Amino acid sequence: MAGMFVFTILLGLWLLPFFDTAELYAFGEEGTTQFRYILLELIMIFIFTAAILFLAKYKKEWV
Repeated sequence: MAGMFVFTILLGLWLLPFFDTAELYAFGEEGTTQFRYILLELIMIFIFTAAILFLAKYKKEWV
């Protein structure tokens, strides 16, 4: 499991220069500093984490 996390972080670091040179940003160039987009992303991370914890707690292995 730890290897999976390390792999995804290293993959992200390897892909970063390709996205920077193409100027590909999730919310546009000026949107990366807007509070509403940062808050939206944080809320979505919390929702996804809560869903994963719920599935793990109630052993929903079929998902």
